[in-house]
Amino acid sequence: MIIGKWSIDVMYGPGAQEDTEIVFLPDGTGWIAFFHYELCELETFCWRSNENGSIRISGELYQTIGEPQEKSNLEINELFYKVKLENTPSGGEMKVITFSKPIWCNEQKFGLLTDNIENEKLPSYKNEAESIKQLIQFLPLDTPEILQNDAIQKLKHASEEYLDMLIQPFDKSYWDNAAVVLSSIEHQRLKGHIPSLLMWLQDMNWPGAKVIAKILVEMRELVIPHLRPVLLGNDELWIYWILIGLLKHWPTELVLELKDELIILSNRQSQEEIDVIASEILIQHRLL
Repeated sequence: MIIGKWSIDVMYGPGAQEDTEIVFLPDGTGWIAFFHYELCELETFCWRSNENGSIRISGELYQTIGEPQEKSNLEINELFYKVKLENTPSGGEMKVITFSKPIWCNEQKFGLLTDNIENEKLPSYKNEAESIKQLIQFLPLDTPEILQNDAIQKLKHASEEYLDMLIQPFDKSYWDNAAVVLSSIEHQRLKGHIPSLLMWLQDMNWPGAKVIAKILVEMRELVIPHLRPVLLGNDELWIYWILIGLLKHWPTELVLELKDELIILSNRQSQEEIDVIASEILIQHRLL
C-alpha cells in the first residue's frame, strides 16, 4: 500500500543532517519535503492510480527556503512501485517502497516512517528571521562549497528589515561570505544599515572589511551624514581606517562635503597619524 509517510533517513539511522520525505495521502494529494536541519524544499502534488498498477504524479506547487512559491514542473505519467519488507542499513527490517524511476534527485527507495497519517499536516517553513539565521550557518569557509554558494544565493533575497543579521554575524568565520552577500544587494536596500556597515571598518583586517569598504565607497553621498560623527569622535583607529578605506577613494566633490571635518583632523595630534592622512587628502583634492 502506497499510503503513508516514507523517508530516506529512516533506513539509515535515523540521525542524519539531511532527509527527504515523501507523503501519499488517501485523498490523492501528497508532497515531497527535503530537510537539512529544517525544511529546505517542499513540492506538493496530486496522484492517482493507473489501470496498469502504476501511479501518475502531477506537481502543484514548489518552494525552496527564502524564495516565493512557483508552479511545480513535476510530472510522471507512469510510475511503478513495489512495497516489501527489507533489511536496511539501520539494522532493522521495515517496509521499503522502491519506485521504477527516481522521484527525487536520484532517489528511488524510501523506508516507511508511518502509515498512520490521518492527521498528517503539510510541513511549514520557519519564519524569515529563523530561516536567515539557519542559512547563515552555512557561510563559514570550511562548509562544503556547494552549501556556501546555495546559502549565499538565497540570502541575497532577504527582506530589508533582516539585513542587519548579515552584518558581522556570529563570529569572524562567517564574515567573509556575509560580506559577499551584502555586496550583491542594492544600495537603496542597504542605506538604513550604513551605521552598522561603518562599524565593520573599525579594523580593516577583519574578514570581509575590504568588501564592505568597497560597498560604502560606491554608496557615495548616502554615507556622508553617518561619517561626520565618526570623524569627530575619539576612536582614532576607526577614523584612520575610514580615511584609508573610504575618503582616499572618493572624488573631490564628495571629499569637499567633509572638508571642515578633515581640517579639524589635520590639526589634531594623533598616534595613528590621522592628522597626516587628513592633510594628504586635503592636499590631494586641492582643498588646503
